[in-house]
Amino acid sequence: MIAPFFAELKELVTVATQAFERFEFSIALQETEKFFWGAFTDNYIELIKRRSRSEDDPQGRASAVATLRLGLNVVLRLFAPIVPTITG
Repeated sequence: MIAPFFAELKELVTVATQAFERFEFSIALQETEKFFWGAFTDNYIELIKRRSRSEDDPQGRASAVATLRLGLNVVLRLFAPIVPTITG
């Protein structure tokens, strides 16, 4: 569950970075939004809801929360040059 998420996140960072380097901010924004609403909110958050609240598996909970925080941190950094008011 985590490996495909990280693979998609890594691909997003690569694509968005290349777009920023070419000053194609609309492409960076489009790809970041697509990842955020698709892979992140629709898929990953839905998959880890139960696991992140579990009292029975503290390691699983910690892993889910750490991955969630990392993903959100990366997405916010990609949004920052375009929408600085939500990332400050």
